[in-house]
Amino acid sequence: MVAIINEKNFFFYFFFICSNLQANVVYDYETNIFFKEIIKSITEVNNFKKNVSFAVILDDEPNAFITENNNLIISSGLIKFSDSYEAIVGVIAHEIGHIDKFHITKRKQSIEDLTNLNNLTNISILAGSLISNNNEYLFKSLIGNKLTIQNYFQSFSREQEREADFYAIETLNKLNLSSTPLKNLLKKIEEESRKKGIKDEFFRFSSHPIYKERYDIINNGNNNDDNIFDEKLNNRFNFIRGKFFGYTSNDIHEIDEFLEIQYYNYASSIILSKKGKLKKSLSGLNNLIKNNKENIHLIETKADILYSHGFFSEALLFYNLSINKNHKNYYVKKRIFDIKFSILNPDDKNESQALFNEYKFLLNIFYNNQDLIKKLAVLASENNLTYWISYFNVRQYLNNNEYDQKSLLNELKKIKKNTSDYDLIRLIDKIIL
Repeated sequence: MVAIINEKNFFFYFFFICSNLQANVVYDYETNIFFKEIIKSITEVNNFKKNVSFAVILDDEPNAFITENNNLIISSGLIKFSDSYEAIVGVIAHEIGHIDKFHITKRKQSIEDLTNLNNLTNISILAGSLISNNNEYLFKSLIGNKLTIQNYFQSFSREQEREADFYAIETLNKLNLSSTPLKNLLKKIEEESRKKGIKDEFFRFSSHPIYKERYDIINNGNNNDDNIFDEKLNNRFNFIRGKFFGYTSNDIHEIDEFLEIQYYNYASSIILSKKGKLKKSLSGLNNLIKNNKENIHLIETKADILYSHGFFSEALLFYNLSINKNHKNYYVKKRIFDIKFSILNPDDKNESQALFNEYKFLLNIFYNNQDLIKKLAVLASENNLTYWISYFNVRQYLNNNEYDQKSLLNELKKIKKNTSDYDLIRLIDKIIL
């Protein structure tokens, strides 16, 4: 779900701050299910059994990487830079290769070992310099020692990158996909690097092989003559691209070179909406909906745009159409709750409690969403829901180290013991288990 229009103080829904990444995380159902399918195809063909958690972040630099906890991070720039879903498969396969080959574990162990070696060597050098009283020797030795360790570790990392590159090409071969889009993506990134003044010399100090070497890996590893290209999947990907271009661009003329006509029209509709040209925006979007009746996500975008312009009742109609097709689209369910909460009659206690009961489960989906927590806390208070009120009160202080954490956890355990509310029990378990 996407509603991020901000030239008239419109509401950016699907971007939230992730404190660990210090970046905007994108919450979008269409994007989410697309990457789940891509990851599933890669893991299945490689018989990789582990679950791969991922997040898409708002960053125009084309990038993907694995965190130390084996979480996959994908940038919005990667989506925008890729000409087809095949390039995405190649990049994601490269990152999953790092997990499959235990590269993160090896790197962490290597860093730990090298740190210990570094400390021991430095102690020896320092002792030698004190004996000889030669400060110049100390300085040169420490510098040389650090460069030796740095070069060793970078060489180790570069081998991992090569291994992940081979893993990606092997995956594309197993899936009967072309490697050309991946090579085209690398060429785009290389061109951008050149524009920024980054030359091959930089890669002497980088963990990644130089571009020429990576092209050779792709060319030598590609053994597919009969590629299988999924037009429907690529069409879905291009609508996602159009969406990202629309929400992250402000000038229609800046994007025409990147998108084919209908995806360009999609991006243009979103940009026009951001500029306050609602009628023109909806006109273009309605034509797309008419010609792509199977794409329910276009309906969702229409609802987002209407919501952003303050047409809540109209937006609700289209959100309901969307949710009828995608029952697991919790982002839309959250938006429907937001609308119902905003039009709620505070004097109608039955409606208030019904709204709370219907949407309290969202807390288990959007656990740290402060807007949702505040709204449901208001409803709990209005309806004198004692255990829920206690839960919200405890959560208010849990992240503050000034308060006695042990006492707060004991309070949660008491609430869990006395309540029969399944949603509340699940929430408390997330904290105390």
